[in-house]
Parts: sequence; C-alpha cells; structure tokens
Amino acid sequence: MPQMKPMNWLNLMLYFFTLMLITLINLNFFNLKKKKKKKIFFPTLNFYK
Repeated sequence: MPQMKPMNWLNLMLYFFTLMLITLINLNFFNLKKKKKKKIFFPTLNFYK
C-alpha cells in the first residue's frame, strides 16, 4: 500500500461515514415498513387533539 496522504485519509473517513449513514437510513426505512410505527404516532396525535 502506498503511504497515506492526509487527503486520502479524509476521503476514507468521509466514505465510511456516508456508508454508515446510508445503511442506517436503509435500516430505519426497513424497520418502519416492518413495524408500522404509525400506530405509535397516531395515538399521540389524538391525545394532543
């Protein structure tokens, strides 16, 4: 492996950060579809009304 320049290190960090963000978002969407959290949100809305 060639020696790492600071810019390369920064790019790597950004790359991993974006990957983690994407996976987190995908997991959240998957969980939302699976668990249907609307059931949790609607009672609170009704409570405030």
